[in-house]
This record gives sequence, C-alpha cells and structure tokens, in this order.
Amino acid sequence: MPSSRDNTASVPPTSGPSAAPGTDGSVPWRAAAGAAAARIKAGGNPEVEIMVPLVGSVMELRLIRDEADSVLREVAARERVRLDIPIGTMIELPVAALAAGEGIPVESIQQALKSFRSVKRRLEIRAEINGITIIDDFAHHPTAIRETLRALRGAYPQSLLWAVLEPRSNTLRRNVFEQELIQSLSLADRILMAPVFKSNAIPDTERLQPEHVTAGPNVLGRPSQLIPDVPAIVEPLATNARPGDVIAILSNGGFGGIYELLPAALAGPGS
Repeated sequence: MPSSRDNTASVPPTSGPSAAPGTDGSVPWRAAAGAAAARIKAGGNPEVEIMVPLVGSVMELRLIRDEADSVLREVAARERVRLDIPIGTMIELPVAALAAGEGIPVESIQQALKSFRSVKRRLEIRAEINGITIIDDFAHHPTAIRETLRALRGAYPQSLLWAVLEPRSNTLRRNVFEQELIQSLSLADRILMAPVFKSNAIPDTERLQPEHVTAGPNVLGRPSQLIPDVPAIVEPLATNARPGDVIAILSNGGFGGIYELLPAALAGPGS
C-alpha cells in the first residue's frame, strides 16, 4: 500500500528562464508534477518542492517561478488532482544579497527572511523526545554534511551532537571524497555509520570504505563506529543519548526505517 507520507523531493530546473515552456527548462518540473499526480491518484501523499538554486535577479526568479507555475497548473488540470508544490530558492541567496548590498533595502530582506520556510529534510526537527532532539537532513555530499553539522553546533552550542550517517547518494558511496567526509563528520561529538547502501553496485576500486571513514574521527578523539544495520544503530542511541543531546540523521533515503524506530526506542516501552 502507498505510504501516507512519501519522501520529499526537491526539483531544480535544468536551465534558466530563457527556456520556453515544454523545452528542457520545464522537463524536471513536468516530471515531478506528473509523478506527484500519479502518487496522489494511487492514494499517496507526496511532498514535492521546486527549488531554484541560482538566480541573478528578482526578475529572473519571477520568470522561472511563472514558468513552473504554468507547468504545475497544466499537469493538475490534465490529471484532475490538486498539486500543492511550493516554489522557492536557497536561503543563501537573500543572505548574499544582504551582504553584497546590491540595492535591495535591508528592511525588505529582513522582512523576507522572517517568512522563510525551509524545505523538508533540511535540518528538519523530526522529534523531540525526553529532551533529545532528532534532526533529519538530506545529506548527500561531504560539504552538505559539514554545513549541517556547523549549523547544529551554532544552534545547539551546549549539546552533545551525534552524527548518524547512511552513505546512500552516488557521491557518498564512492571514495573520491573520503577525506572530506572524515573532516566533516569530525565536527560531531559521536559518529555512528551504516554500511554503504547497495555497495555491490559500486566497483571495488571506487567504493567508499566505511571503516576508513570511522577510523579518522577516532584518531581525532571523536568516538566513531561502523554498525551493520539500523536496529543495531538505534540500540546504542536509545541507551546512551541523554536529555539535551542532538541526533542528526544524515541520509537521502529512508535509512531502513530509522525515522520511526529511533523515536519509538527513545520514548520507551508502552509509549
């Protein structure tokens, strides 16, 4: 049966606003809208967001948004479903505008930032149980992991920070950024790492070696473990996490149901 809540998908455009509707620029939006419509008709509850990653002006963002809106309306009418798909851009853009002082009044930027609503699975608080905060982040690259852990350090300066990683993306399953991954994870106080997702699909010479990754933080005094499966990851978290701790779950997939298993384990029997 379809789940009541499907994973979030963020869909960037493949080209800028010069692409006419129906050409390459709208292909990802059309595909995402079509897939969302199919899931809705099958009884699912997909959460899709369109992110415009890089724009050079307000007018450019408006043009792209207008094109995406047009595609969404077209697909919704054709499939006879309601599509509530937000369209936005990255928080770094207004922050950069504020820093650069590109003629936009500071008051306007401040007001816009107050209304900023982050996308799902980006530093999303999934649960707060017995004083322990569980964060979900769509970690797909060592740089993203680094910035996520830095942000959590800033937001929770007094907390013990756990990083729980599933190497699932095409980038993380490969060893090309192994050293960068070690450095990023070392920003956490405790690291628990799952095996590489579908490791057999990656050639031996290219595959990330998790045991190498967990060895790095240990050398730096950050306890780090490679654990074979999700139940075995949940157990030490439920046993050792304390009120005030922050657990960052880093994965771009379902991670074996950890988003449901961990809160249940922290809440205890009969909850």
